[in-house]
Order: sequence, then C-alpha cells, then structure tokens
Amino acid sequence: METMLNLLRPNSAKIMNIKSIIVLLTLLFSRTLIAQNGTLKGVVVGQDFGDGLFGVNVFIEGTTRGVATDINGEYSTPDVEPGKYIVTFSMIGFQKQKITGVEIKEGESGKIDVVLRTETYETEEVIVSAKAMTNTEASLLAKRQKSVAVSDAISAEEISKSGSGDAASAMKKVTGASVVGGKYVYIRGLGERYSSTMLNGAASRPLEPNEIKKLGEEFSTVEMSFLIARDALSVYINPENKVRNLTIEQVSKIFKCEIKNWEELGGKNAPIQPMTRSSASGTFLYFTKHVLKGESICRLIPVANTTTEITKFVKRNKNSIGYGGIGSADLSMQCNINEIEPTRENVFNNSYPISRYLRFYTSGKPKGNVKRFID
Repeated sequence: METMLNLLRPNSAKIMNIKSIIVLLTLLFSRTLIAQNGTLKGVVVGQDFGDGLFGVNVFIEGTTRGVATDINGEYSTPDVEPGKYIVTFSMIGFQKQKITGVEIKEGESGKIDVVLRTETYETEEVIVSAKAMTNTEASLLAKRQKSVAVSDAISAEEISKSGSGDAASAMKKVTGASVVGGKYVYIRGLGERYSSTMLNGAASRPLEPNEIKKLGEEFSTVEMSFLIARDALSVYINPENKVRNLTIEQVSKIFKCEIKNWEELGGKNAPIQPMTRSSASGTFLYFTKHVLKGESICRLIPVANTTTEITKFVKRNKNSIGYGGIGSADLSMQCNINEIEPTRENVFNNSYPISRYLRFYTSGKPKGNVKRFID
C-alpha cells in the first residue's frame, strides 16, 4: 500500500525541470520574434528653409504603426515586421508624400529622410492692407534694434501712461536728456554743436548730409524739401547807441573780437559788449556761415540760449550788440546792414542781405493735411 502511494505522489523534481524547460522555450521564442522585427527612422525637413519639421505624421500603411516627428524633425518606428510597405508623410500646410517599396529587414534599421514641399492653393486675389503703428513702445524698440546709431525716444503710448502734459515733461523720461528751464533740451555728454532740432519735419536751416542720413535710417527715406517761409536775422544794438548802420564785414569783425570799441565804428569811446547764441541753434549756424563766412566766433563772447536773453541783454546795456530774428525785437533796436533797413518788404524783395528760407522736410510725397499746409 505504501509503495502504491509513493507511485501516485508527483515527483517535485521532475515538475520543476518541466517548468524550467517551458520558461526557457518561451524566452527563446520571444527573442526569435523580436529579432525578426526591424525599425524605420529618419528626418523630415521643409523644402523652403531646410529646417526639421515638428509634428509630421509618419504612417506605415497596412500596419498600426504611426509616429510624429520630434522638434528636430526626427522619427523612429520600432518593432516593424519584415516586409515591403508604403510609408506616408503628412502635415497641414505641406504636400502629402508617399514612399513605396520601403523594405524592412529582420533585425535591421531602415532610414528614410524626406523633404516636404509647401502646399499651395490657387484662389481669387486677396488684398490685405495695414498701417504700421509707429507710436508704440514696441515700434520704437524695433527701430532702435535696426538703427546703426545709438538712439532713444519716448512714444505717444508712454507719454500717455506717464501723464506728461507737454513736450518738456515727456523729454525728462528720455535717458540721457536734461530739460533746463522747462524748454531747453541738453543731451548729456554731447556738445551743443552736434545737436539739432526739428518740429514735425520743419527746420530753420538746410539739413547737413549726416542729418539727412540719420532721418533716412529713421523713416526709410527723406524724399522732399519745401521752402515754406522766409526769415531774416537782424543785428541788435541798444536804442541809445548812435551807431545805426553796420556792414556785414564790420559785424563779422565785432564777433571775431577784431573790432572792440564803438569809436572804431563812429560811435563813442566805449568797449563793445557782444552776445551770441548757443552753437546748437540754427540762428548761430546761419550767422557764422553767412556773416562770418564760416569762421569761428570769438570764445570770449558770452553765450545765450535764446534770442529773448539777447534782447534783454541789449536793452540793459548801452554798449551791447547781439543778433536774432527780425520779429524778436523792436525796430528801434535793429540796425541797418549795408544801409538796408531790416523790414518785411526788404526781406521779401531779397534786398536785405541777412535772410534765409525755412524748410519743411517730408519722408514721401505730401498728401492730405500735409499737402494743404505746404500749399
């Protein structure tokens, strides 16, 4: 009986051996299946720029295999059964492309690089028009990035946010600019001679070549210049001074400190006290160019920032002399030049010798309100 029971009991050693054999066969079979499959990979780029395309759908027809390209345009489809396939590459905005006869071999990696062309559609003509905004911070930053010169500005958008009520308050927000007396702008580190001012395209003198170049860089072009008015400079002398006529040559010598006493000009024996404008003003540039013939004004002569300062100085000092616009002082303070009185009529008939045109510059052919203003 005991012997029979022993025969009926399962042999544990034999069972363990059988299980081991089954597990081993399963692993070998799995490895054989995996070894039989292959991989398809490659890169998809755009024809226009040659950059890798992100998100291109890669599908192997006849299978459930499909992937999308990564940010570099690369893709990889592992564990593809051996055989020949049709592979489709598609993406919105690009022409779909099919590659036929793609062979996948056992245990090998196949590579297909694809170039997709931009998909175009022929439709009716569509006209899109827009106006570039030039008064925002973003537009100013874009101009500064493209400019070959160092520049700074404040936009209408920023002026509105800051609550500035006038141009002087707004200029205080510009880095490197100082406002003196609520109306005079000075650029720190830059001499007055190298500063210039234009108001809505209007200037009191012709622009220098370097200024035209800067405007061209800022507004793409400076196309036209218009003569919109005529202005004249007058020489101011205290009304009590007996000298009422000077030649241009005499005025030049006074401001070069070559004539220093009124007695040399037929007046009383008294030192001449001249005052000049700052080198940043158009008045100064015109005076030195047309009266001094390009020569420098004497460095000993005091400088005024405005014509008003000069007129006040001349009124207070009997021996003083200055210059400015004919409309900025009483006729009693203005002396004749080359025996010609500085009057409106003499300026317009071109007989008065110290006169100039005022110019208006535009970045294109004027139209609308600009044209009406010039006309």
